[in-house]
Amino acid sequence: MEELKIEIKTGKELTEDYIKLMENARVDEYGSNTKDFRNKEKDSVFFFVNRLGKIVSFGMLKPVKVEFNGEIFDILGISSMLSLKKGKGYGLVLAEAMIEYLEKSGKTGLGFCEKKVSGFYDKCGFEIIESFALRFRQRGAGAKEKQAEHEESWYGVCFNGKDNFIRKAAGSEGIVYMDVPFW
Repeated sequence: MEELKIEIKTGKELTEDYIKLMENARVDEYGSNTKDFRNKEKDSVFFFVNRLGKIVSFGMLKPVKVEFNGEIFDILGISSMLSLKKGKGYGLVLAEAMIEYLEKSGKTGLGFCEKKVSGFYDKCGFEIIESFALRFRQRGAGAKEKQAEHEESWYGVCFNGKDNFIRKAAGSEGIVYMDVPFW
């Protein structure tokens, strides 16, 4: 594969060009953009795969607190992974860079995907847990506890960190609480 470069930036470091590129790519891919990269992702870590001076893939790791069995875990939510051109290996390069970051930081990474794309994440080296999203409940200031709005087909895309959160949560039937909507 041709030489690809990985850029890692915090949300605070994103320029308007990076933000617009991500917003436009999400509109092209999904028909709309539901992420507020400008205001709500300042503490997130963004990964950009660059080929010949152009971004070809991007994703982010978002700091998220979850509670399981009375214990608070500071994990990184795997989110917004998107390749601008499919079938070129750019998504694999992106995933490998994100996994390397998780390994070096010792942090747990957790995202969610539909069954139809779970094979891609498995190939990249993530652990896949079937129907894992059903175990998560959102709660927050003034909000009633509610089940995550995902179907049984949503799989967990996981990297188990030093806190062993994935092993603990996957090895029991307990509910995982989060104070933010799915990332």
